[in-house]
Amino acid sequence: MLAAYILFQQHNTNDTDRQACANITDAQFTAEGFPVGFHENVCLIAEQEAVHIETISNVLTTNGATPVTACNYTFSYTNATGFAELANMITR
Repeated sequence: MLAAYILFQQHNTNDTDRQACANITDAQFTAEGFPVGFHENVCLIAEQEAVHIETISNVLTTNGATPVTACNYTFSYTNATGFAELANMITR
C-alpha cells in the first residue's frame, strides 16, 4: 500500500530532522555556512513531519490498515553539513 510506504518515509524524515534539531545548534549550522535560523527551520520541519505522520496514520486506521511504526534510526552524520547531505538524499 502506497500510504504505508509514505508513512515509513515520513517517519524516516521526521527522525532525521528531529535528531538534528536536538543535537546540532544554530551556532553549529551558521559556523558551517548555513544561514541564521536554519536550525529553527529544521525544528519546524520536524514538527510538520510529525503532523504528517499523525494524519497518514489516522487515514490508514480509518480504512482498516495498521500504520507502520517508526524504526530506531541511527544516522552517521556528525555535523551540520553531514545532516544536510543526508537530509537531501532522504528527501529526494
